[in-house]
Amino acid sequence: MHMEGYRYFNPPCQSDYPTNPTCQYPKYPDKSLIPGSKAGPPNPMPPADCTCGSEWVATVGAHTMAGLEGTAAATATLIDKDAFQDVSDVRPFHLPHIFEPMPGTACEDPATCKINMTTVTMPIYDIRDKLDTGLYPVTASEYRTKFKSREAIQQQAGLKDVNFTETDKFNTDTCRSINQKAYEWALSKASPKALARFQKHGQPFVFVEDLKSGIGPTGPTWIHDELKFEPTEDKKSVKVQSHYFTTGNKKMGDVSFFETVGYHYCKLLSPARAMEWIYVDGLKEFYGIKPESSNSELIV
Repeated sequence: MHMEGYRYFNPPCQSDYPTNPTCQYPKYPDKSLIPGSKAGPPNPMPPADCTCGSEWVATVGAHTMAGLEGTAAATATLIDKDAFQDVSDVRPFHLPHIFEPMPGTACEDPATCKINMTTVTMPIYDIRDKLDTGLYPVTASEYRTKFKSREAIQQQAGLKDVNFTETDKFNTDTCRSINQKAYEWALSKASPKALARFQKHGQPFVFVEDLKSGIGPTGPTWIHDELKFEPTEDKKSVKVQSHYFTTGNKKMGDVSFFETVGYHYCKLLSPARAMEWIYVDGLKEFYGIKPESSNSELIV
């Protein structure tokens, strides 16, 4: 749950009004749709030990999106800082950004390149958790995460002939890979007893290709296209599918923030949600108590 940045451990920080000195999150673009309309500070302000963002996104997510393994930039240094923000906010906008190398420039040597960038994540929680009944998941149902695109990262890393069509536009595997890693991480961290119980009675996740979101009347439909959890017909497993949205890069990002270039947005599975699935929700179908009317018994 620490990897998720669980809201009840420590409240999320507000990067526009920083209170946690360890975050050091550089704001971008720090401008609003209507100049001078920036929202005021939260009341009360987050505590000094508030959670900056998702550790999972800043480490595993960002590195998977970059896709530098097996390239000339495989030994490059990539540092990402993530912040929790409403991804639809425009007072001000909150967008991912590559700060180093500077926009419009690239590393001369991909192998020794240093990339400093940011991501933006919005954890979504089931509103029914507030009922405090113990019947509904308590971890985030999805992350709405904005990354810089693989094309943008690789171009500024100094790689040549980066093809947006291959890296992002028709790449239906990147978000899926990040989600697969969250599930594998949870399986590796579960206790032996919990893992054995889940392997015997649980519904394993199966990760399928990402589904591209389009543009609707109010903008990208990605924001409201939920991370999909669909049981198979025999209910023996659950298919997980991310929605993604991409934009091609331009001038290595050296353009106004109004030009939406070099982005790759994902609906992500929180590693805490994956763990909760292994311990609780993934057992309900075949290891839970059924209503008496179903004539089902507890499977042991």
